[in-house]
Amino acid sequence: MEIYRLLTFVRQMTCKSHPNPLSLHPQEPNYFLNMKTNILKSILYAIILGSVAGCGNGEMDLENGETEKKDAVLWQAYPNALIGDGKIILTWQNFHLTSYFYDPDAPKITDPDFFVLYQSEDNEKYVRIAEIERDATKEQNTHVIDGLTNGKTYYFHIVTEKKGLESKTSAAIMTVPNPQKGYEVFLEAEGRHTLWLSSLSSDRKKIAYVDVNYTWDNGNYGTVAAFFSNMDGTEQELIGLDYTDPVWLPGENRLLFRMDKGNTADIAVFDCATKSVTSLTRDEKFNYFPAVSANGKQALYLSDKNYFLLDFQTGNIQPVVTGEWEYLQRPEWIDNGNFVFSGREAEKPNQLYRASVSDGKIQPLIPSEWNDYNPVVSPDGKKIAFISERSGVNQVWVYSFETRKYRQMTGYSENDYFYTDWQKINWQDNSTVVFTLVYTPGERHRLVRQSVE
Repeated sequence: MEIYRLLTFVRQMTCKSHPNPLSLHPQEPNYFLNMKTNILKSILYAIILGSVAGCGNGEMDLENGETEKKDAVLWQAYPNALIGDGKIILTWQNFHLTSYFYDPDAPKITDPDFFVLYQSEDNEKYVRIAEIERDATKEQNTHVIDGLTNGKTYYFHIVTEKKGLESKTSAAIMTVPNPQKGYEVFLEAEGRHTLWLSSLSSDRKKIAYVDVNYTWDNGNYGTVAAFFSNMDGTEQELIGLDYTDPVWLPGENRLLFRMDKGNTADIAVFDCATKSVTSLTRDEKFNYFPAVSANGKQALYLSDKNYFLLDFQTGNIQPVVTGEWEYLQRPEWIDNGNFVFSGREAEKPNQLYRASVSDGKIQPLIPSEWNDYNPVVSPDGKKIAFISERSGVNQVWVYSFETRKYRQMTGYSENDYFYTDWQKINWQDNSTVVFTLVYTPGERHRLVRQSVE
């Protein structure tokens, strides 16, 4: 029981409280070492501050067996929605790990007696749909809501209640029920190898990807390496060790990629025929997340929390988007003059934006109250695919600019979860997306394609 609570708390600490689960980027130097350190810190935080033995009773046992009484407050639920055919399965935790050691004078967090569920169709007018008495023997709560319309957007929140205490309302979640179509697996990694940060060639005959466990070191992670192959994995070739972020140059047999050099990284070009490598940036900075324009004449990349524009013909580099950004991710071109990206400003969730390379003008794309990541626009410009936590945890979503409707592509299973830094969505055509599917830990990575229609 206590171990389950500890692990769940660690996941909440590392996955739900921050857009980047580990407050790190895979593009940073010593990423894996820092990631393991951060996980250990989270576990220690949970052990020291979690007060597992006293969790859930709203009281703290002292050495003499007495109990210290304090003003109590209820904890907040963190709902997650699993989708199905005309139904939603709401799940949320049944406990809260809290600390009296961290701040002895803080109010005690105690368990509720009831969970009250609310539903809305516009995220404004909510209707009470259920009241569930808390069962202390359960680790997780589940409630099925059926009779819903497929393709329609619904919103939910949960209120925790206890007599004599102020109720606590959860953040709202958004979800869209749909029948599960399934995925077409076209490439599967072997063993512990990975298929992250995929990129499709212009003719859709080849694919490039990153294996973060190219040489496995008994849990100490392995060498990161970039590869390209045919779409079915045949004729696989190594691009290089400590290479990542591969992106095909349009209509060419060349790849733009990030070449790590210790504490710095260059944007470079790999020629698949000659195997030659040419560095395009030599500024002793950490440059990453390259993206090539549709005409193949320019590239964007991220460095020092700013986007830079690189002209292939002249070699000229100039800043495009600057400012006080707390978090930025890879850019993706819309056309030869505009691109989309995800970023977070102070005191705001991670959002999707549209920017111009000519004047750097930035516009919110589809503003929301949730963290949204990794946008990529369909070839015809009519849809955008992205990752969002709006249903409770990170899932793949598609939004139509024409119909102004959302489609939730994943979230049928509790095992569906998408890491934002290593995941990359590609459009195979105007109706099909490609992404990496990771099931439960220890299972193989799969590159899949799925229809958005």
